[in-house]
Amino acid sequence: MLASTRMPNNAQLQQNFSDHMKLDQSQLPRKINLRSEMTPVEDQSAIGSCVANAFAEIWTHHEYLLKKSSGRHIDVSRLFIYYNARAKNAYPPGHITDSGCNITDVLETLKELGTCEESLWPYDINKVHAKPNELAYNKASENQIMDALSLKVD
Repeated sequence: MLASTRMPNNAQLQQNFSDHMKLDQSQLPRKINLRSEMTPVEDQSAIGSCVANAFAEIWTHHEYLLKKSSGRHIDVSRLFIYYNARAKNAYPPGHITDSGCNITDVLETLKELGTCEESLWPYDINKVHAKPNELAYNKASENQIMDALSLKVD
């Protein structure tokens, strides 16, 4: 994982979770097991896509909450996220390398472009440098984040 050297440009991606909700330990369940509700653990294989994989899983967990009411499940494209997060700061432009990405670039990618479903741009490590197809980008625009909240870890 590459360390972020800047905050996201968009203020909606810079909010603190504690400004919205604060719980103390007595308000939380002692433990909870959601494994039966989640997708299987994914293998990132031999490429540097750990941040993209983590955000795809975060998206999946968010979708779990939506699925409880809608019944719909979405498995998002880790490779779409990874490619576009790297493309944001590629130098020279268009020169994409498998060198990892950072949280800020992933957040901005999900805000600006969104992400498509894994079935539209599957995780094929042989396509790590390939730009996703037009259909993937069109569908990604239907799945954009609106904001992000950061957590203080104590």
